[in-house]
Amino acid sequence: MAALAEEPVEETHAMELEDSEDEGLNEAVRLKGKSKASALVNVPKGIPNEPDFNEQLLRQYYDRLFPYQPMFRWLSYGNDPRSTSNNPAIQKDFFMKREWSFTLADDIYIRYLTYRDGAELKAGMLKKMPHKIDIGAVYTCPAKDHKTVNANQFRTVERELVFDIDLTDYDEVRTCCTGAKICRKCWSYMTMAIDVLDHSLKEDFGFENLLYIYSGRRGVHCWVCDPQARALSDPARSAVVDYMSVTTTGVSQDASDKMAMKKNDFSWPPHPSLARAYGILEPYFAEHIVPEEGQGIFANPEHWRPILATLPVDSIRTKLETKWDRVSDRTTASDKWAELCTEISNRRSAGGGGGLQKKQRLGESTSLELWKLNLVFHHCYPKLDENVSKMQNHLLKSPFCVHPKTGRVCVPIDPANMDTFDPFEVPTISRLCEEINAYDSAAKASGQDPKEVADVDKTSLKHSLAFFEKEFMTPLYRGIRKVQRDAADELAAQTVDF
Repeated sequence: MAALAEEPVEETHAMELEDSEDEGLNEAVRLKGKSKASALVNVPKGIPNEPDFNEQLLRQYYDRLFPYQPMFRWLSYGNDPRSTSNNPAIQKDFFMKREWSFTLADDIYIRYLTYRDGAELKAGMLKKMPHKIDIGAVYTCPAKDHKTVNANQFRTVERELVFDIDLTDYDEVRTCCTGAKICRKCWSYMTMAIDVLDHSLKEDFGFENLLYIYSGRRGVHCWVCDPQARALSDPARSAVVDYMSVTTTGVSQDASDKMAMKKNDFSWPPHPSLARAYGILEPYFAEHIVPEEGQGIFANPEHWRPILATLPVDSIRTKLETKWDRVSDRTTASDKWAELCTEISNRRSAGGGGGLQKKQRLGESTSLELWKLNLVFHHCYPKLDENVSKMQNHLLKSPFCVHPKTGRVCVPIDPANMDTFDPFEVPTISRLCEEINAYDSAAKASGQDPKEVADVDKTSLKHSLAFFEKEFMTPLYRGIRKVQRDAADELAAQTVDF
C-alpha cells in the first residue's frame, strides 16, 4: 500500500503525532488527495485475492458513505453547537471536547484531534485519510488544547463504558481456528458473549442504551451510552468489569491434577447472575461446543479424555471412560454429553443411606455440579479485554470505520438476532462501491437520475444505518429529550416572576 507522502512520512514512521505537530503531513495528504479520481473504482468480481482495502476505495467510502451526521448526533448527545437555547442541559462545546485518534498509512498515529461537528469531522477524515479511527473520552476542554492548559485542568469528564471481546482470547478453547483466523464455528463464541453481556448490563445494572459493533475482523465491541455509564469513574468501571469477570479452570493434560478444578470463582449455589448466565450458556455449549459440527470437544478421545480426567468422582469417570473406549461404542459427541449429564443428575437425586453416606453423596453431587458449571463457563463465558473497560481515557475503534486487513465495515449488530449475523457477509468497501456502480448503471438504463437517491441507500450498508437509527438512536434520544425538558422546566421554575 502506498505511503501518504514521501518527505514527511519518512521521519514520522511509526511515531505518535499530535494534531498541532502534523501540519506538513496534513499538507502532503491534501496534495495527494487532489490526484485521486472522483469516479468510483470498479472492482471486478471473481478475481482471486482482489484487494478489499486501498486508499482509492477508502476515499470513496469517506466521501460518499461514512455516516458523519449520525455519528455526530450520537456522540453529541443532543449538545448541538448551533443551538440558541439557554437550556443548562445543552453544552454547545461538548462535541469539541471529544478526543479522536487516527492511524494513517505506515502506522502513523495521531492523537488529540477535535472537531466541532459532523461537517468538520468529514473534512478532517478526507484530509488525513485514516486507515483506523479511534474514539476517546470527553475532556474538560478541547483535546487539541491539552498542552495549552494546566495539566491539572485537563482531565476526562465522561466516556462510554466500553467492552472489547476478541476471538484470539478464545484460542485456549476453540478447536477450529487460532490467532486472526475465524470461521462460522468459532463465531458462535461471540453470539454467546453478547447474549450474556446484554442480560447482565440490562438486568444487573439497569443500562438501556447499548450499541454492539462488529470489529471488522474477529471480535465485537459494546458501547454502553447511558448517562450513568458515561459518568462512571475509573474505580467504578473496574468494579463493573470485576463483577462481570469469571475465573475458570481449564482442562489439565495431567490426568492426576484433579485439584486444579478447585481454583475457580464458583461456589454452590452459584450467584444469581452466574446462575442466569449458566442458563443461557448451557444450551449453547450443547449445540456449539460439544458436537462434531461445532468445536467437537466430545467428538474424539483427544479432547474428551482430558475432560473426563478432571471429573471429581472416580466411579463416574471410570464408567464413562470404559464405555467410550470400547470399539463397539458408537455414541455421538452429543450422546456422550447427555450421558455425562445424566450421571451427574442421577448422583444428585440418588437416595438411600444416611449419616456419612448421605453427606458424602451430597458432597459428590455438589462437586459434580461445580465441575459442570466450570466446564461450561470455561468454554462459553465472555472473555473480556478488561483493560479496555477500566479507564475513561481508553480509545476504542469507531463504529462504521473500515478494518484495514479485511476491508469490512464495522457495522452494528442486533443482539436479538445474533444467530443470523454472519461476519463473512458484512460488506467490504469494494463491495459497497460495486453496489453503487450497479445501482447507478441500472438507474441510467431506465432513464432515472441516480443522484436523486442517497449513495448509502444504493448499498447494503443502508440496513445497518437503519438499525442504528431506529433501534439505538431513537431510544437514546427519547431519554435525551426528557433530560432537556426537565432542565428547561427547572430553569423556568427558577425564573418565573411571582
